[in-house]
Amino acid sequence: MRAIVLAAFVAVVLCVGCTERPAASAVEEVTTVTEVCAGDCLRGAFSPDGKRVAYIRGNDVRVYDLSTGEDRALLAGSQAAWMPDSRRIVVAVTRDDGRDTISSKLYLVSLDGAKQAVRTVPDSIPLYPDIAGKRLLYTDHASGRILVHSLETE
Repeated sequence: MRAIVLAAFVAVVLCVGCTERPAASAVEEVTTVTEVCAGDCLRGAFSPDGKRVAYIRGNDVRVYDLSTGEDRALLAGSQAAWMPDSRRIVVAVTRDDGRDTISSKLYLVSLDGAKQAVRTVPDSIPLYPDIAGKRLLYTDHASGRILVHSLETE
């Protein structure tokens, strides 16, 4: 597992209009930090059970296991939202014309890579998925509406 140990550091405190000066420095305890992705990473999100992190790197939704350090691509996609069971992720797979998103499809993807298409409103371009229980929320890029409905696969 990639880990970085942060040593003690000096905290500088700015106080506007203070009559008493705060201490010039403070010492923090040593903290262990796990580096999930070294660069060009977007939208990290903990799984509901806190054991994994999903994030976007390049054109892939990736999953990092915090206990084993395993990091793998799950599916080509640009957005992701964890299911409450922490074993599946809703992934938005988008297509653009170089300037704008012209289509998007949502998939329910298990951690082993199996995927099922998710039903959305016809002619919508679903982006920014979010999950609450068995309900799906997304923004329809075609109309600008935010839609909520039951999560159903095709």
